[in-house]
Amino acid sequence: MAAKPLLKSGLRKSIGSGYNTRVWDELWLTTNPPRSPSGVRPIQKPNMLVHELIDRHSKSWNVELLKNFTAPEDISLITSIRIIKSFKVDSFCCVHTKSGIYSVKAGYDEKCRLDNEQPAEACTEPSTTSLTQQTWALAHLPLHPGEFPCSSIYINFDCILNRIHIRNGTEESLARTPWVIWFLWKACNAKVFDNKDISSMEVIQSATSEAESWRLAQITPEVTEENGNIPTPELLYRPPQRPFCRFDASWKGDDARYGDRLVIENEDETTTFGSLASNRTLSPLHAEFGTLLWAMKSSLTLGHESMAFESDCLQLVRLIE
Repeated sequence: MAAKPLLKSGLRKSIGSGYNTRVWDELWLTTNPPRSPSGVRPIQKPNMLVHELIDRHSKSWNVELLKNFTAPEDISLITSIRIIKSFKVDSFCCVHTKSGIYSVKAGYDEKCRLDNEQPAEACTEPSTTSLTQQTWALAHLPLHPGEFPCSSIYINFDCILNRIHIRNGTEESLARTPWVIWFLWKACNAKVFDNKDISSMEVIQSATSEAESWRLAQITPEVTEENGNIPTPELLYRPPQRPFCRFDASWKGDDARYGDRLVIENEDETTTFGSLASNRTLSPLHAEFGTLLWAMKSSLTLGHESMAFESDCLQLVRLIE
């Protein structure tokens, strides 16, 4: 594993009860980088475990034993480590994070720090600026030179969502723009994460092909009736009749709360939006059900005597049915 040396450099033994940590052979002092304590020469007990330096009655470090076995400069480091009152197995922690839990970001930051200490090498990311500029130049959008793309993400979105429509862009360029965004995003990811080069022309060609496929998929063939008495088959989907309420819940397993959202389309064609933060539930299904109850109460509060509710949670719909 290529990252093994980097991972080992930031690991330290976290002392629980000290029964599975060797005093002289393992890194458990809270220094950076971690190290093992220095012993009084000659070392009398080479296989000593950390728990032998702890007074089990007072649940504290045995200072007399520390003076007998460890170097004086390490005694303060050892006594600063908090003793666990109940039994706990020793574990590992990462010194590069405040929480002690290793993360990919912490490893990446440490790798960059080590590389910066070596002037011959630099920790850089592949550039996608040229790809982005060339792709949008080939998109032929109705924009002024130098207007797009620019350093402001808000101006960029304004150009894509508003200006190209106001300036009467061609139907082909307007239909292709969302696909250009999609394939450009994939090309940038391929460059950054896989070091794979995808040309701007490939991006435009893929976007044009997908836009045309989408256009053809929206064409509904006309059915000629040979017999006028044959009834037209009823569509499976019918647009919802106002008023109706769409609701959804945002649930994450490690969050203390989850989010509720609703959108109500009223009979007078006005729209009501709502959001709420609720206490954590056992599962996403519980969250969806709680949001439904909240949406029902909100509808009654707004004076609706009847309401159609829509959810993207198929499991909830089947449960209710």
